[in-house]
Amino acid sequence: MELTYVPLGERPLRRLPQLLIGLTLYGLSLSLLVRASLGVNPWSALHEGLTHHTTLSFGTISAVLGALVLLLWIPLKQRPTLGTAANIIVLAYSADLGLALIPEDLELPARIALLTGECSSTDCPSPSTSAPASDQAPETAS
Repeated sequence: MELTYVPLGERPLRRLPQLLIGLTLYGLSLSLLVRASLGVNPWSALHEGLTHHTTLSFGTISAVLGALVLLLWIPLKQRPTLGTAANIIVLAYSADLGLALIPEDLELPARIALLTGECSSTDCPSPSTSAPASDQAPETAS
């Protein structure tokens, strides 16, 4: 399966809301994972660690680091698209919104419920599905 770029002009009234809703839900599920305090993905660990050493919010740090990563695209001569920018902005705002709405000091059963809710809304890795992509044979064009 080959992924290709689809221009925004193709079915924008359908695709733009799907993008924004999907990114919002992902940001909210990320806040569930953070509030569960039972482990986060590597980028979120970096963002969360930086929130303890700065006055910036989780979402702000996420957006700033996302913008810095985009600067690394310059030598690669890659141009960000609307989806890339939306990923940075919508994820930052929705993660901060979720963190503002979910209380911090929850008991273990509530934290487990948050983690379970997060895993049901995203793809949590399981032993059978967490093989690194490098273990899969690359597809070759004929």
